[in-house]
Amino acid sequence: MTASRAALAMVSFAVAFQVAAPASSAQDRLQRSIDGPVTREAVTRSLAVVPDNAGDPGGPAEVSLLLRIEFEFDSAELTMRAMQDLDGVAAALNDPQLVAARVTLEGHTDATGSEEYNLRLSQRRAESVVSYLMRRGVAGERLRPAGFGEYRLLSAYAPTDDRQRRVEIVRTF
Repeated sequence: MTASRAALAMVSFAVAFQVAAPASSAQDRLQRSIDGPVTREAVTRSLAVVPDNAGDPGGPAEVSLLLRIEFEFDSAELTMRAMQDLDGVAAALNDPQLVAARVTLEGHTDATGSEEYNLRLSQRRAESVVSYLMRRGVAGERLRPAGFGEYRLLSAYAPTDDRQRRVEIVRTF
């Protein structure tokens, strides 16, 4: 690992396409990820293609897209790589298949630091993503930042793991 890579905090943001009430449990959320470049096509395919039983009792209420968005350590400043990935997200959100979707960007942290500090940091990171997407032409009224700090860990067994620091893109049905 290079020194510059070691200085980066990896954060995956969740962008939530909010159309209804949030899912009540992890089982209500269908998680997807993108293997390879974060392009308009890849993001659109992940969020616009919905299961037949979406929104039905027993079916998923949300589709979540996990992305790894990089920030400098202890910072809400986006890295160049993060900006490149978010360019693909912005293009997808402006795609005709998703242009009407409302989006909540859910920021998450690991359990390093105090709960209060992590809530503020995750909110600032989500707001950084919203600002960037707006500069790329996504209407601000469609975007809502939400910081969850360390409250929604991917694994309680690894609370300080890099994967905890993330942003998710979630489309709610």
